Amino acid sequence: MSKILKILTVSILSLVLLLTISFAQIEERPVPGEKYPINLFFFLPWMSGGSARFLGMGGAGTALANDASSVEYNPAGLAYVRNINLTVLTLGEVSKEFVGWEGGTPKYEYKFNFKPLYAALALSNLSVAYKKPFIPPIVVARADGGYWTSYAPDIYPMKFDWFSDVTDVSKLDTFSLGTGTKFGPIALGVNLTYIKGEVSRKVDGIWFGSGRFIPGSEYENDPEKDNYHTWDSQFHSYDWASIDGFTVDLGAILNLALLKVGLVYRNAYSNINYIRDYMWHDDFVWGHWDAWWTYNPPQEVYSGIKLPSFFNFGAAIDLGMIKLALDLENFDLSYNFSQENWNKPETWRYGTLRAGVEFWVLPILALRAGAYGNIRLEELDPTKSAELAVRGLTLSVGAGLNLFGFSLDVAVLGEQIQNISPDLSYLRFIASGSAKF
Repeated sequence: MSKILKILTVSILSLVLLLTISFAQIEERPVPGEKYPINLFFFLPWMSGGSARFLGMGGAGTALANDASSVEYNPAGLAYVRNINLTVLTLGEVSKEFVGWEGGTPKYEYKFNFKPLYAALALSNLSVAYKKPFIPPIVVARADGGYWTSYAPDIYPMKFDWFSDVTDVSKLDTFSLGTGTKFGPIALGVNLTYIKGEVSRKVDGIWFGSGRFIPGSEYENDPEKDNYHTWDSQFHSYDWASIDGFTVDLGAILNLALLKVGLVYRNAYSNINYIRDYMWHDDFVWGHWDAWWTYNPPQEVYSGIKLPSFFNFGAAIDLGMIKLALDLENFDLSYNFSQENWNKPETWRYGTLRAGVEFWVLPILALRAGAYGNIRLEELDPTKSAELAVRGLTLSVGAGLNLFGFSLDVAVLGEQIQNISPDLSYLRFIASGSAKF
């Protein structure tokens, strides 16, 4: 009986080890014969921004798309392109850095850094675009003696007070070819997007204990800080993928002068080949500084993956000097109205709500503002039925200058708005420029 119990225990632990989810990449393990469960639409960010104009309006561009950035928002917008239109988008950083002293006065210099995200060339109703997604790294720490808790793939609990999450898409290339045409007040468009390259995600958690080694803590200047023991202290997760394939998007815009309505069917058709390799190791389990527990499952290879399909709905009111836009992005129509879920709105995937306004204060100068957040059905009041709520609300502001066929647009998103200071000691922004010939 004892031998049977041991075999049963080992079998259960092995099954848990293979089927559980790692902290670094939240996803279900694929089951043979079932639809591939990894949501590549979330794992791989197809959207790179396209235009600082729409980013300043909270990303609401489904109904207003009308230039080379339409490849990103709604391919039907290419139907409104005339002659030649060139658009370039970049992520910019400005920082004020100390470089030394001059006559007893601190000396500072401004450093500029730019990361290209998007470039598109439209010739009449045909456009080609290159996208380079960017995911900012996340590094957080606690110096208050507190900690966070996570779990290894074998459900072993771990505490940590320093966390890093870095996704690298430098080896990933995305090319799009789009076209659009008009039929009276209706414009139709299509995008073909080819994706090839590698993407990796590295997640680290370390327990330094009560803030040790954390910049700004009481231990930062401790001369003995390098001698502190750190066993039972860290985990590392590495997720790598090679991707090769294509997707097709369809779009439409109904232009009724003051009112514009847009619709995009994302991933209407897709075919992706996908190789994934994953590894996790930590030293929490064994309790000794030189002992590591490692989880390194076999490499996963998949062919002909169909990405989840989504709908983007958009509406805009165009009053000339003032434009108002509202988008519902990534509404999963096929999942929500499937036979299993059509009468269960609490299980629906509602997507992201985006709203924005554009005001032309001068014929050449526009000011913009917007917001976006995820929609969820929540029971806000136990005495009432569940209500739709917007969570993770993020604000955006922007401005644009349009002169002699050239335009320059700038947008600032989220917490970076609060970092705007008179001396611009640090600021991250998104800028795009376009030219029409």
